[in-house]
Amino acid sequence: MDTYRFGFVMEQALGHRVYHRNLETWSRGDTSYEATWMSVPSWRDDRWNRLPLLNRNYSVRMSFRARDLVRARQAEGPSFDALFYHTFVSSLFNRGASRDSPVVISMDATPLGFDALGAGYGHKADAPGLASRLKLRWYKRLFNSAAAVTCWNRWTAESLMNDYDVEPSRISVISPGADLDRWKPTHRDDRDNARPRLLFLGGEFERKGGRVLLDVFRSHLADRCELDIVSDEAPIESEGPIRVHRGVTHEKGGLKALFDAADVFVLPTRGDTLPLAITEAMASGLPVVSCRVGAIHEQVVEGETGLLVPPNDPAALAKALTSLLDDPARRREMGIAGRLRTERLFNGPRNAAALMDFLKRVVDDARGRKAAPANRPIAVPIGGRRSTIRSTRSS
Repeated sequence: MDTYRFGFVMEQALGHRVYHRNLETWSRGDTSYEATWMSVPSWRDDRWNRLPLLNRNYSVRMSFRARDLVRARQAEGPSFDALFYHTFVSSLFNRGASRDSPVVISMDATPLGFDALGAGYGHKADAPGLASRLKLRWYKRLFNSAAAVTCWNRWTAESLMNDYDVEPSRISVISPGADLDRWKPTHRDDRDNARPRLLFLGGEFERKGGRVLLDVFRSHLADRCELDIVSDEAPIESEGPIRVHRGVTHEKGGLKALFDAADVFVLPTRGDTLPLAITEAMASGLPVVSCRVGAIHEQVVEGETGLLVPPNDPAALAKALTSLLDDPARRREMGIAGRLRTERLFNGPRNAAALMDFLKRVVDDARGRKAAPANRPIAVPIGGRRSTIRSTRSS
């Protein structure tokens, strides 16, 4: 096979839009495969949004929209050599549409992993009972029927093994990353006499801990530093040392200048998996203050690249931020360590290339070809123990 034909079915909610845009950008120029990108919008006034009952179930609506997209594209030409679904939500009812192509399902969290973060998202997990058991059985069948499963982090890989009985050898940890040529450290030594600047970036202000940060800043930090808030949902306007930035996105620009001007990135989130904003902050040479939720501990190494505090804990957040404000040298050391960690684990273009190589191997395996040696599972630490899981992250 000279050229592989891949179909990418991409959920467009929140940070998944950025992931889609990055993958599409970084894949351009590689003539070894043809990529067809299918965007599944989180909201659209279509038949799935107007049908009773379905209009209240996000996952079902997204999956039917994805199925329509795949069927329409397949009707236009030959079948795909492989279909890549991100996230699993878009793959729920697509077994018929994709029966002729091996399927790879990608995710940043499993359904049960998301349930564990539910409070932060305003999501209520199913009560124990028949419905929850049937849903678990459905997901087990879905994940185990896929040719392979990829996930952004080891926290999700562990859930796939322990909760859904997915064989470790069928799981690959392929983290998203940042463009290290765009997000890179700037010289901050010449600002030693200026007031330090904190940077908060969160589309969903409440979930990302914006209100807790505001309270801490006003009560403990307003007289010694400045705060930049990037959020269209911020409930305030700029005031004194607080600057609110609306309409600033990756697409529209302006974020790079804010990262360059910052001294500490703070995201006291109540619910997250592996925030891309944290990766970009670390690539920019910023120490990070965040919370130990989801897989953030796989990004931020406590005491080395930043500090982790419990969610909804103003006292702990104030203490962590104060300790960094008091110690410019420590901020610089953490920023350097964060950049090095990003180069090692979260190099976006390199990890995207690894994903494309992985898809090629899935196709070759499905067609009975001999897999490349790199396709063999390697041992990586999962949840404090040794488990055999494929890891194609930069190391």
